[in-house]
Amino acid sequence: MVTVSKKRAANVTVRTSQEAQRARIDAGVKEEVINVYAPPGRLGVVIDTPDDGPPVVHAIRDSSAIADQLRVGDKLLSVDDEDVTSMTAIKVSKLITMKNANPTRKLS
Repeated sequence: MVTVSKKRAANVTVRTSQEAQRARIDAGVKEEVINVYAPPGRLGVVIDTPDDGPPVVHAIRDSSAIADQLRVGDKLLSVDDEDVTSMTAIKVSKLITMKNANPTRKLS
C-alpha cells in the first residue's frame, strides 16, 4: 500500500531501524523509498489520488497494523513491486484488497 508528508516517497519496511530512517528523512526534505510489509487482512489506510502525482496516504486509522510505519501524505509507488503511480485510488485500493489473504504485501 503507501511516503512521507514532507515530499518523501513512501514505502514502508517493518524493521527496528524504521524510527532511525524516519528521523533522517524528517531532518530534510529528501525523497527516500521505504518498503512496508503489510500483514494479511484490512490495513485501515485511505488512499487518495492527487491531480498531479502518484496515489498518497489520505488517512490512517489508529488501529491500523501499519500505522506506525506510514504518515498522511506518503506517496504510494508500488504494491508487491507492481507500479501504481499512474493508478487511481480506487484501482490501488482494489489491488491491495485482492491481495489481502497474502502472508505479506509489500508497499513502496
